[in-house]
Amino acid sequence: MALSSKSLRIAEQAAHQYLVLDDKDDVNTTVSSMIDDTQSILNEIDEKLSYDALFEYDIDLRARKIAVIDVIHDVLDNFNNTLKDVRKNKETK
Repeated sequence: MALSSKSLRIAEQAAHQYLVLDDKDDVNTTVSSMIDDTQSILNEIDEKLSYDALFEYDIDLRARKIAVIDVIHDVLDNFNNTLKDVRKNKETK
């Protein structure tokens, strides 16, 4: 799947279709599994980088691949910060 607004809409529709979004256990189990899978993929990418895998691509494609990692990092960082804010708000109530 490509990183685009279209792919995000498709994934959101899938979440509505395949998850019981009101069920905390279903949501937490699914998201936890997705996070584990993402961590595994990140570990594989990190391992490949130790063997200079990015240098198999020309400079423009290398820059694009780095940009994808940067965007994913920013999205996850923003998501994490949003979750922290929700937690703070719950703790102060």
